Amino acid sequence: MLIKNLIEDLGDDAIACSPIPIPNVNDPVLRKVVEWCEHHRNDAAQTADDDNDNRKKTTDIDEWDQKFMQVDQEMLFEIILVSLLPNHTSAFRTWH
Repeated sequence: MLIKNLIEDLGDDAIACSPIPIPNVNDPVLRKVVEWCEHHRNDAAQTADDDNDNRKKTTDIDEWDQKFMQVDQEMLFEIILVSLLPNHTSAFRTWH
């Protein structure tokens, strides 16, 4: 919720006028993460049962996510690093 808090603290006008720094995340990786978030924004929230079902995480990957992850090894590594950052969307961690 760090970015959400920053927006609330500074206000929409201040955010619109200046970029929000996200250390150690380059533009192509951020674009990829935003693409994933936009695609999954209406997904149902994860439950504790979903977190405990490791089989589902490795065998039930939809076609869009499979195609999304067809990137070079460096990009994949960077996306995984972003998913491990604190305050990220927990659903983003479901595919790695």
